[in-house]
Amino acid sequence: MKNEVLFEEQFVKIFLAAAEGDNDIIISFWRGGGNLNIRDSLGHSLVYLAAEHGHISTIIFLHDRDARINLPTSKGWTPLCIATLGGDLEVVKCLCSVGAELSHCTRDETSVLSIACQAGHANILSYLHDHGAPLQTKDKEDTTPLMIAAYRGHVEVVRLLIAWGVDVCQAGAGGVTPVNIAAQEGHVDIVQLLLLNGANCNTPDEDGITPVIIACHLGHSEVLRLLHKYGANMTQKSGAGASAMGVAVAGGHTDLVKLVYELWNDP
Repeated sequence: MKNEVLFEEQFVKIFLAAAEGDNDIIISFWRGGGNLNIRDSLGHSLVYLAAEHGHISTIIFLHDRDARINLPTSKGWTPLCIATLGGDLEVVKCLCSVGAELSHCTRDETSVLSIACQAGHANILSYLHDHGAPLQTKDKEDTTPLMIAAYRGHVEVVRLLIAWGVDVCQAGAGGVTPVNIAAQEGHVDIVQLLLLNGANCNTPDEDGITPVIIACHLGHSEVLRLLHKYGANMTQKSGAGASAMGVAVAGGHTDLVKLVYELWNDP
């Protein structure tokens, strides 16, 4: 492995050629006995750089001459990971057609599918799912693809994941659920999607903090209205004794204090 990792300064020309899709330079390098699996100081391979910059012909050229399609960077990112993050569906298709590993995870255990959810690329997410990428994955922080999409506010991605049957109630680190996350970020549409598909509006995290308390703490009035509409318990307290009214007052959310009072009296 060490023999493949070369100083970037020594090979600027070949790495730039891969990034710019200059196949003539790569051909010359290869004919001169160059190793097409070389990597720069960050572990970027020629295939990785070609994928990052959308050069399909370069990817195919490299693959046909035995360059490794799944060679990871120092952080465990493969060419498929970077193409997914960049939202280039055609590059993703190309990589998959020549053997890209759909189940690969980075060093922090982030799956390729999770990367698509993070970036909000619903078209790539659909392609990866249709070609067998695993749905129920967790990274080292115990975060699922659905949690990532809920945090980022990607409604269409959340909609797809729900349609494919992911568990809308699955909790991550600290007992946090997708509803907790969407409520925290103020993503009303996603909170509603989750509740419509079976998520529990009263599930607390490990500290006893409910979506209602989160919404009141952060001043998300529309989220609070929606939670109330779906039957959220407005008086449930956290493990430390915090209430919806208490955190709204503490946060200086005057309008929300009034709203909490109204909702208390509107069963």
